[in-house]
Amino acid sequence: MEAGLFKSDDLDKKTDVKTNHPAKGMFDVLNEDFTWEDAILAFTALLRDYGYLSQEIHSLWVKYAKGELDLAAVALATNTAFEFAHSIEMDIKKVMDKFSGTTVFAHLCFEAACEGLGIDKERNNPGAMYSLAAYDVAKVLTLDIMDHNCDTVIPGSYNGAFGWYKERLRAGGGNNTERRNRDKTALSENFPGFHFLNTTPGQGDVEDELVRGIGAALKEKKENPRLWISWALQMHLDIVQGLGESVGRGYEQFKQESLKIQKALVDLPKTAERRQVLQVAMRWNHDPIYETNQSMMEVGAMAHSDDNAAFQFLRRNPIYCGLLIHHMRSMLHFNGVKAAAPSRGLMTTTQLYQALRQ
Repeated sequence: MEAGLFKSDDLDKKTDVKTNHPAKGMFDVLNEDFTWEDAILAFTALLRDYGYLSQEIHSLWVKYAKGELDLAAVALATNTAFEFAHSIEMDIKKVMDKFSGTTVFAHLCFEAACEGLGIDKERNNPGAMYSLAAYDVAKVLTLDIMDHNCDTVIPGSYNGAFGWYKERLRAGGGNNTERRNRDKTALSENFPGFHFLNTTPGQGDVEDELVRGIGAALKEKKENPRLWISWALQMHLDIVQGLGESVGRGYEQFKQESLKIQKALVDLPKTAERRQVLQVAMRWNHDPIYETNQSMMEVGAMAHSDDNAAFQFLRRNPIYCGLLIHHMRSMLHFNGVKAAAPSRGLMTTTQLYQALRQ
């Protein structure tokens, strides 16, 4: 589209074209008569849009891995993509509800695809919801993701039943059993952290769409959560596996920026602005997930384990680390500007922090 094709002045002008308004309730009746073909078209369009979003997200994280993009910017873009994925699923809700929802319809498409490809979809492996011969079909439809440890609602409750995720293996190679186990271990180790962030001790000021979506799904306790959550978890998994052994780089950056801000504020007057910035910067000085695990082990509410290291959730969640970094920077700049008039202290610290980042 050419720049300037629509001008602001044109938008203010009233049109001379008379609009025939439909009778009230006309489309309400039509919308209740959706067919299988309507649902297929809507679902195919949804998968196509998710495919476009996936490509954009992957390209951003590839650039981040090369050092070409800032983590906070990439994390914000990814979070926005998750919000968009949620909204476009809601756009077809009326159609999908005629077939018990998008996730149920995805399962119907999965069964039809397996039949068309001559794949025996029946489960033949312990812990699997489908035949591993259908792994690639299920991955396209983002099935099985929400079943990975979805009943685990307490931190650290994954006991390593399927092994532990190995960062060096990344996503490539291996047969379907090995690939699925890599998916399952990576998600199983992170799910308790997602759940914890939806509890009162874990809630903070950072708006993470994936965390919010998982929390809403847990509260609704529906058998089939929204498909966008499965898709977003698949993106999270792809990012973690794609970064391989450098997945912890985001946490290291967050830790360094947090310490720089705290150090820069040490000698400043104890104002309300300083306190607000410090609260944000010090939020993860201690790992609340790890500390909760330890407390539960001490009282016997959870089996003792040495496999749950401190800050494991942040190390395996560069998206959340990027959002934390953005939130810290925003609070520093916002409160720095507020404090600029009565005192140059915090504003000078903001400028010093920028210099330290360079």
